[in-house]
Amino acid sequence: MAGKSKQFRKALMLAVFVGAAVAMSGCGGGGGGTGGGIATPPPPAPPPPPPPPPPPPPPPPPPPPSQPPSNFETGEYFSRGSNGQPRTGLPLINASAAYAAGATGDGIIVAVVDTGINSSHPEFQGQLVDILDVADASRGGDDTDGHGTGVAGVIAARKDDFAMHGVAFDAQILSIRADTVDSCESDGGEGCTFSDANTARAIDAAIDNGAQIINLSLGRDADLGDNFSQTFAAMARAADAGILIVVAAGNQDEEETQPDASPGFPGTFAAEPESDGLTVIAGAVDLNGNISDFSNGAEGFENFFLVAPGQSVIGPWRDDENGDPQYALFSGTSFAAPYIAGALALLLDGFPDLAPGDALRILFDTATDLGAPGPDAIYGSGLIDLEAAFQPVGTSSVQVSGARNASVLPVMFAPPSGAAGDWLFASGLFDGALLRDKYDRGFTFTPENPLRAATSSGLSAMESAAERSLARQSQTVAGPAEVNLRITPDLPHALTNLPDEVYQAEADFSFAFRHRGLSVEAGRGFAAPSPVESAGVSVLSATLFTGGVANLTSQREWASLGYEIGNLAVQIRASGSGDDAFQAVATSWTQFNQTIGFELGAGREEDRTLGGFVGARFGEQDGSSSSFAAALWSGELPLGWRGSARIERADINLDLPDFLNVREDVMASAWSIGFDRPAPGGRFGLTLSQPLRVEDGAISAMVPVAVNEANNAIFERRLASLAPSGREISAEAAWHVAINDRTSASFAARFTDAPGHIRKADDEGLIWAGLRTTW
Repeated sequence: MAGKSKQFRKALMLAVFVGAAVAMSGCGGGGGGTGGGIATPPPPAPPPPPPPPPPPPPPPPPPPPSQPPSNFETGEYFSRGSNGQPRTGLPLINASAAYAAGATGDGIIVAVVDTGINSSHPEFQGQLVDILDVADASRGGDDTDGHGTGVAGVIAARKDDFAMHGVAFDAQILSIRADTVDSCESDGGEGCTFSDANTARAIDAAIDNGAQIINLSLGRDADLGDNFSQTFAAMARAADAGILIVVAAGNQDEEETQPDASPGFPGTFAAEPESDGLTVIAGAVDLNGNISDFSNGAEGFENFFLVAPGQSVIGPWRDDENGDPQYALFSGTSFAAPYIAGALALLLDGFPDLAPGDALRILFDTATDLGAPGPDAIYGSGLIDLEAAFQPVGTSSVQVSGARNASVLPVMFAPPSGAAGDWLFASGLFDGALLRDKYDRGFTFTPENPLRAATSSGLSAMESAAERSLARQSQTVAGPAEVNLRITPDLPHALTNLPDEVYQAEADFSFAFRHRGLSVEAGRGFAAPSPVESAGVSVLSATLFTGGVANLTSQREWASLGYEIGNLAVQIRASGSGDDAFQAVATSWTQFNQTIGFELGAGREEDRTLGGFVGARFGEQDGSSSSFAAALWSGELPLGWRGSARIERADINLDLPDFLNVREDVMASAWSIGFDRPAPGGRFGLTLSQPLRVEDGAISAMVPVAVNEANNAIFERRLASLAPSGREISAEAAWHVAINDRTSASFAARFTDAPGHIRKADDEGLIWAGLRTTW
C-alpha cells in the first residue's frame, strides 16, 4: 500500500519516561496514522534511573463479578499526568463496568497490523502470542517507530499498577509488522507506508494465527492508480472467518485545512456487503468526549462509524537510548481504533457464546449518542459505552423451565395488581435469576419491587365517584315496581383513530319488584344488593359490603331474588355467565333490630387471577375459580348510630400451566365495617375496610439461575408465596346532605395504608366533594 506517507496518520506523541516528557511529532494524515519517527531530535535524556525492578508476576485472576466497578478504578485506570490531567480514555468509556462483570479479555487474540512492537517493554510481558513481520522477516517484527507499540498497549497493556493498562488487559496481542522496509525513516521520520500486498498478507497471517479481532490503525486516501483490491479481498476473507476488523477513520493531512468529511481507506470496506457486519470505523474524541479536530468524519458511513478516545492518550513506546522503557501520549484515530478493539475483546471474553457480529452490534446499540440526534456525519453512531454494553440490550426475557415461551420482562414484571398484590416481587421468586437479552446473553438480576400498583385504588375510587356524580339518574316507582336509569358521560376521545363507539358510555339500569316478602331485582350496571343493609354512607368505597369475590368476578348484568318469612330472609344473587361469573346464596336472621347472616358463594374469573395476573406473567392464560363464606351483621346502635360489617374468606383454585405448581392452598380474606347516623341535612358515616387479600398460598417453579459452559440455563426449583408484602387498609369519613328533592351533595375523606397491598407503597389521602342530581 505504497503512496502518501502522510495520508493516514497524524498523531501527536509525547514520550514519558519516569516523569520526564520528550516532545514527539506524529505520523501521517488522511488515513488514521501508522508508523513514523521522531520529527525533531529529543533533548538529552536525564541521568539514567536505577535499573527497573524485574517485571511483576502475571496478574491474578480477575475479581468475581460481584465486585463494584469502583474496585477497578485504580491510579493505573485513571492514569493522570504530573499536572493532574487525565491521560487515558478508560473512564470515558466506562471500562470498569466490564471488569466488574468479570471481563478482562482473557483468551482473546487481537492482531495488531502495524509497525511491530517493543516486545521488551514491561507492559507486554506475557501478553504476546507471537510477533510476525510480513514485509521482511529478517527485521524480526521489532518496532523502530513506536506507533504499533502504542496501539498494542492501548488494547492490552498489563494491569501491573504502573503508568497505565490496556482496555482488555488480559488479552493477547498478535503483532504483525507490515510497514514497507525503510519507509518509516525514508522521509525523516514523518510517516510509514503500508503496501496493499503487505496489508493483505498481514490480514491473512492474522486469520491463520487464530486472531478474533484485527486492528488496522493504518490507511490513507485511495488513489485511482492503486490496486487495493488485495486489501479488500483479505478483509473479506477475515469476515468469512468471523473475525472482527477495526479500522481507523483517518486524520487531517498537513496540507489540508480540515479533516475529510468521510473516512479513508480501508475503513470504507465496512459498507461493503462482503464485510458481513464485522467491520467498524473508528473516529477520535478527546477525553471530554468532543470530536478531535484532526479526526475524519463519518459522512456516508454513519451506521458503520463509532468514536472512542484518541487524543492525548497514554501508551507504551520505544525504549530510550539506554534501553529503558518509555511511555508516550498519542493522538490520532489510530489510537481510537484500539479502544474499540479492546472493548470488543472484553465483550467476547465476558460472553463466550456471543457471535462476533453481535458483539459489534452491541457496541452500536449501546453507544452514547453525541452530536445531532441519531447517527450523524461527525460522531457516526456515537461513543462506545462499556457500562451500557455489559447490561441487557433490547427486550429481555426469562425462560422458566417447562414454559412454552420465554416471558418478556415488561410483561412478567408488570406492576402489581389484584388480591395477590406484589407477590412476585415480595416472594423473591426471581431474586438472582437469569434473564437473557436480545442477543441471548445471560444476566443475573433481582427485580425491583414497584412502589405502586398497576391501577391506583385511590384513582379508581375517585373515577367511580366522579362517574356516579356526573351521571344523569332517574327513578320511577309504580306500586311495587321500581326502575332506575343512569346515563354517564362519554369517555374523552384520547385517540382519534379509534371508532366513536369505543368512547361511548353504556347506560345503566335496574329493575326491582317488591311485594310482601318477595323481591326480584335485575340490572346492568349499578350493583346487586347486599344481603344485609350496609352502613357508613361511603363515597369512595361504595362496593365493599357486596363482598370481595363479588367485586372481582361480578359482571355488569346481574339478578337477585330474595324472600322474607318473619325474621328469616334468604337471598340468591348472580352475575355474568360461563367463564366470568358470580353466584351466591345468603340467609339472615333479624331480632331486636339486629341482623346476622351468612353467605356462601362462588366466582369465576377469565383472563385474570384474583383480579391480577399469575399465569399471564409467564406468557400463559390466567383464570381462577373461588368459593367463599362470609359472616354478615347490621343493626341499630345507641345514640342514633347504625352499623354494618362483613368478613369473608375465599378459597381459590388457580388455572395454572403445568410448569407452575400449587404447593400450598390459596386462601384470601376481605372485610369491611361501617357506621353512620343522622347529621345536619343528611347522614354522616365512617367506614374501615380491607379489600380481598391473599393470606396463604404458594406456587413453585423451576427458575433459571445461571448458565453452563454451553450457554444452557441451569435451573433451581423455588417456592413463592402468593401473599403480598403489605395489607391495604382504608378509612373513610363521609357526609351526604340533601340540597333539595332532586339534588344532593357528598363530602368524603379517605386514607389508605399500603395501597395495592404493597408494604412500601406511599400512603394515599383523598378528599372528595360532589353534587348529584336525579331527573
